Amino acid sequence: MSNPFTVIGYWRGDRPVSVGVIAGEHDVHAGEGVTEEGDWAMFLEADSPEAAQALAIKDMRERDEAEGIPDDFDEDNNKGAQL
Repeated sequence: MSNPFTVIGYWRGDRPVSVGVIAGEHDVHAGEGVTEEGDWAMFLEADSPEAAQALAIKDMRERDEAEGIPDDFDEDNNKGAQL
């Protein structure tokens, strides 16, 4: 059974990095200058927080593929960071 999650992240260079997963759908407003590349947040449905994070990273990568995210991006080493 899928549950709603909000995944919050930022871009590190040309790679999306997740910094947190929150149960439920939430509006997210970031302060200015958190990262130069830009922050992102995504609402989606998944079976677990881990699945939500993986789906969000995959979706962000697919949305940005035209801009050249490397195919060798290792999602297992994408641990996130504090904002």
